[in-house]
This record gives sequence, structure tokens and C-alpha cells, in this order.
Amino acid sequence: MDGVPIDGWLSPADSDKLIIHNHFLPGNRYGYPGQLPQFGGLGIRNFGMSGAGNGDTVGIGLLEYRDVVGSVRYAKSRPDTGSKTTFLLSVCLGADSTCVAMARHPEEEKKLVWIEGTTRRFDGYNYFGAHPEVAVEWLESHAA
Repeated sequence: MDGVPIDGWLSPADSDKLIIHNHFLPGNRYGYPGQLPQFGGLGIRNFGMSGAGNGDTVGIGLLEYRDVVGSVRYAKSRPDTGSKTTFLLSVCLGADSTCVAMARHPEEEKKLVWIEGTTRRFDGYNYFGAHPEVAVEWLESHAA
């Protein structure tokens, strides 16, 4: 949206749907490979192979929302993904960024999943992996 290059993966599928995943801090498009020194983070500005922006400042969503908007606009501009129904699956910093993006661009429909029963932060990062039915049910109900 503002010219900062964002690096990501596209995993093609035989589907009319596209899911853009906005990752957590300090995660990346791989997940959380913090034990591997070559993975400092990939996907949101100032991480890994994505471009630097805002003097390497992390805005906890107030700056990174532009990456969310930019990724959606980019996907809509591509001939292979432009007509797909697009969903955002966002966690932690990605969710902060998505919430700011939706506040500034309110045409998006949204659902917030509040994770209860734990005080361990990283349980949230693994929640959809352990409970995929939550995301699948929402996606199916909105993708018809």
C-alpha cells in the first residue's frame, strides 16, 4: 500500500477461495522457527526478506495495517487470484494489523475468536492448528 515490498508464499489450490494469513510477532510465514538462526521472520515489514519501513519500527498494527491492505489489493490485482473470495486469517501482530486495516477500511466482514482457558500466550498461536473446525466453520459459512 505504501511501497514497502512484502515477501510471502502463494500456495495455489483448486479453489475459488483465497486465505491470506497475517502472522504473529515474532513468527513468520513458516510459523515460529525461532530456534533456527536463518529465520528472523518473513512476511510483515521489517522481518526477514520483506522490506524495511518506518525506520525498522514495529507499530503493533498501527503501521503494519498497510501490509494487510496491500496484500489484499495485490491479490485482487492478480489474474489468478483477483476473482477469488478472500479471507484474512490473522494472529497476534497480524490480528492487530488486520483490526486497524478493517477500522480504516470497514467494508470487511470480521469475526474475533477469543481464546480462553489458558494464560500461556503461545497457546493462542497454536489454537487454529489444534481446533481447525473453528476457522473452517466460519470460512464455510461465509464462502457459500
